[in-house]
Parts: sequence; structure tokens; C-alpha cells
Amino acid sequence: MEKRLLDSILKNTFEFNKNNVILKNDLEKDLIKSRRYYRNEGIIFKPSKNTDEKGTYIKQEYEKLHRLYTIDPEHTVKPYALVLDTNNNSLDYLGYFMEFVEGMDLSDYMIDHNTRNKARDRFIMYQIKEAVSKFHSNGDYHGDIHENNIRITENYNIKIIDPYIWEKKSNRSRIKLDNEEVRVLSRLMYNNKKNETYLGKPLMYG
Repeated sequence: MEKRLLDSILKNTFEFNKNNVILKNDLEKDLIKSRRYYRNEGIIFKPSKNTDEKGTYIKQEYEKLHRLYTIDPEHTVKPYALVLDTNNNSLDYLGYFMEFVEGMDLSDYMIDHNTRNKARDRFIMYQIKEAVSKFHSNGDYHGDIHENNIRITENYNIKIIDPYIWEKKSNRSRIKLDNEEVRVLSRLMYNNKKNETYLGKPLMYG
């Protein structure tokens, strides 16, 4: 299927400070006005928050997602490019484009009793544990492993999205956080009926 918008973005992307970026002025008007899902194009735009000074956090998030994707592209959503605004003699990161994963969030899967079965549950949890283990083996972490940050494809493969930047935690604490969130997620998965009221809420620790 032709993906005109994605092709245009990739064509206008260039390397800046070791990141793939695209200038806001090279994009179609209003393309990044708000969080947008371009399902037919296979992309999503994730904007920086209003409180994010010059897009510092969104830049760090993009860089982390890129590292995690490099470590485990099979289980991590693909980041395409940061959007850079160079107006007013300033450099502001407005957000980034990433791969759109057709399917559902893990939170939706976990309450879909017509779709779920034990074999699928085990397969999904195996992939989550495998991905997190790969991150840690390569000296990195995700920082926010919960059921709304994991997409499930129609083949029940997983794609992890939206890493979190824990600036005031040691690597050991960050890895411990990942592992604890995976353990809690596993308990939610295998004891769903007792834990349905917790679904959809981030598993935050530390």
C-alpha cells in the first residue's frame, strides 16, 4: 500500500545532533497540530507537552525509544523522526513521528474474555519479559511498563511504546522498577477477574 505521508516524512528527514529530524516547515499544514493517528499511513504523531521547555523531555523520550528499538525492533514501536521548529532563532522539539501499530492496547485485551485464552496470555507475557530482559542486558530500561504502553497486534505480538525518563533514579533502581512492573503485570494477566478494577491504571512504583 502506498504511504504518501510517511514517504514524504522520510524523504525530508535528516540527521541533526545524532537524531533523525524533520523541520516543521517541511510538513503539511496542521499535520502536527495535536496528537494525530494516521492509521492508513502507518504513523502517529506524539506532541511534546506545554510544560516541556523547548521539547527537552520529548527529545529524550524519542532518543530512548530509538535505543530500545535498536535493541529489540521486534517488540518495540519504530520511531521515525523528531519534529524541529527553527522559527524565532530558536530550536524547539515539537514531538515525534512513530509507527502506528494496528491492534489494541494490552489493557483492552485483558478485559476481552472472548479473545483471551491461557496460551495467548502466556505468549504475550513471554514477549514482554523477553523484551525487558533484552533492554536490561544492553544496559537500558523502559521505565513505564504497564498495560497501556503495550500494543497487541492481530497475531498477538507485542509492541512497546512510550518509555519514561527517570532522571533522578540510578540504573539499578530503573531496572528494578521495570522488573517490578512486569511482575505486577503478570499477576494482573493471570488473575484477571480479581484485578479488573486496576486495569488501565499505570503501575507506578518508587
